[in-house]
Amino acid sequence: MNKLFLIAVIITISAFQGANAYQLTFTPQNQSVAVGSSVAVDAVLSGLTSASQIVSAFDVSVDFNSLIVSFSSGTLGTDFGALASFANPTASGSSISWNLTSAELDAALQGMQGDSVTLGTLNFSALAAGSSPLSYSYSDVTGLNSTAITPDLFTGNITVTDTGTAPVPEPSILILMSLGVLGMLSAKRRKTQTLLI
Repeated sequence: MNKLFLIAVIITISAFQGANAYQLTFTPQNQSVAVGSSVAVDAVLSGLTSASQIVSAFDVSVDFNSLIVSFSSGTLGTDFGALASFANPTASGSSISWNLTSAELDAALQGMQGDSVTLGTLNFSALAAGSSPLSYSYSDVTGLNSTAITPDLFTGNITVTDTGTAPVPEPSILILMSLGVLGMLSAKRRKTQTLLI
């Protein structure tokens, strides 16, 4: 019985150690907008409090479908205090990149940041009907004492719908021609019956 209990404890501890506390997500994760609309998406890193962690620097990229949406602007998050360096989000093709390094001490960032930190907000314009998956990649996410954070990366999606009014269907030309032929045959038949009488 003791062996079974010990095995269960080891499996439980291993499962918790293997689970990543940090998650880089899009908020909202899925959105649906009409062609011509604007849409905003937040890049959020969560799971910091459980590990007494902060974000002091990052270099993140977001890929999107540039045929469906276009990147219009972006802003950095506000929980980083004074900045040592930063680059507002910029797009190249179908990829947005931006980075930031806070000038604040770790203790100050611990007072500013909670369990989740918004890295920034990305604004898009909906170009055409379809789906634009959003996905992350990063070269750096730095935390407490300049240690690297390795977050799980989650995807998002922007669905664009064409809400233009559908054209009113017009009567088919064949139906009109058929009615015309029937009308001419009926008129000819009446004329023939009148001549026979």
